[in-house]
Amino acid sequence: MNSEDEDEHPFGPEQMLRVFRSELEQLTAALSFAWTDSSLKNFSLVREFEASFESAAFGCFDVAGLSIDLQLQLRGLGDGAPPVVADPFPSKLLSSTAMRQHLPDLATDNPHPGFEVVGPLLLEGSLAMALRNGGPYSGMEAARALHLATEFRSELIGTRFEDLFVVAGCNWSPWFYDVAWDHGWIMTDFGTAQAYLLCASGND
Repeated sequence: MNSEDEDEHPFGPEQMLRVFRSELEQLTAALSFAWTDSSLKNFSLVREFEASFESAAFGCFDVAGLSIDLQLQLRGLGDGAPPVVADPFPSKLLSSTAMRQHLPDLATDNPHPGFEVVGPLLLEGSLAMALRNGGPYSGMEAARALHLATEFRSELIGTRFEDLFVVAGCNWSPWFYDVAWDHGWIMTDFGTAQAYLLCASGND
């Protein structure tokens, strides 16, 4: 590559990702979270996770500070965006006072908890696959798992897919058994300014 090419393309892909992450960190600085009750905790899908895995946890949070700029930045993250970009948002939730008070075993100060973006249209499949595979000694038919996931998504956002931002990850906390049956999702509804955390883990 000659010097003209270097001037034209001063940043490679990794540098661009880090710049994007830095911008996202600035936009998430004003975020705050407050624990709130949600009827979704009693929904069939959540109950099935509790029955199928040795450990399961669900929480709902009111989110303050979801600026338009932040929403646009998060919406701009493509499916599978790597943790180097996606982590600033979930790390704010996981390190919040609300997490420490209500789900302390899942709270962390780690700024790199390892979340990847899941496209809104892929949420149902991600949840259904986890239920279908189940824990070490459980599982269910794929059709039922997908039905439960679809019901959950419908109750969560209806068809407002453009309002949904999802990241998935696990093993940021010793709460997880660090084996094949670890799952975690943070689902944020921009329309209601609420975030939902669902985690499951199992051990044989």
